[in-house]
Amino acid sequence: MDCPPETSSRGDHGKQDYRGFNSMLAAGNLLRAHVPLVPKMRRTLGDAVIPLELKVTAARSLLSVTWEDGVVSLIPASMLRARSRAAQQVRADIEGNEHSFETVTVTSAEAIGSYAIRLIFSDGHDRGIYPWSYLREIADSDA
Repeated sequence: MDCPPETSSRGDHGKQDYRGFNSMLAAGNLLRAHVPLVPKMRRTLGDAVIPLELKVTAARSLLSVTWEDGVVSLIPASMLRARSRAAQQVRADIEGNEHSFETVTVTSAEAIGSYAIRLIFSDGHDRGIYPWSYLREIADSDA
């Protein structure tokens, strides 16, 4: 499902539909995903604030997240890459191997159930899974 810029990727009856993520990124369009606010999800996520909308800018250097509480976060791709919890990145951090990710961009995104997003970066890193609570933690640390 391809969506032009500034339109939504949404399934029937307001159900979550992430199938358009990769095609929208490939087309250079803004990425949008709507996460429904349903009681079942509320119980699953507890008091966590969840995103209503995710967008990757056309330059792919920022992830814009509109949160349920009205806050809009602009998170640099370089920060997301540096804060990846993937084993490879955690090990590099433990060993003190510092890398600059200033030129890294988001090349693709994939939904992980209703609790997280997996980001793929231009440097080939494809193991970063960002649960909503961790994404918010990163966003708040950059504020």
